[in-house]
Amino acid sequence: IGAKARQTNQLTGVWQNSQFGYQMTLILNEDGTGEFDGESIRYTTQNSQLVVTQAGQQTGYVYTLNANTLT
Repeated sequence: IGAKARQTNQLTGVWQNSQFGYQMTLILNEDGTGEFDGESIRYTTQNSQLVVTQAGQQTGYVYTLNANTLT
C-alpha cells in the first residue's frame, strides 16, 4: 500500500491510496482493530511485517514507513 497518512511516524492512522484508479482507505487503530475499504479488520505487526485478518483470513505484508508514507 503506498499512501499518505494524517499522522507522522506512526503506523496507526488513516492511510489512503488512489494509484489504481480508485481510492482505497486503510484505518489502523492503536488497539489492533481497523478497517480496509469499509470492512472490519484486526492487525498485528512484528518488525517490518503487518499481518491483517479480514473475514477470518490472514494476509501478511512487508511494509516500510517513511515520514508520512506507508509502502
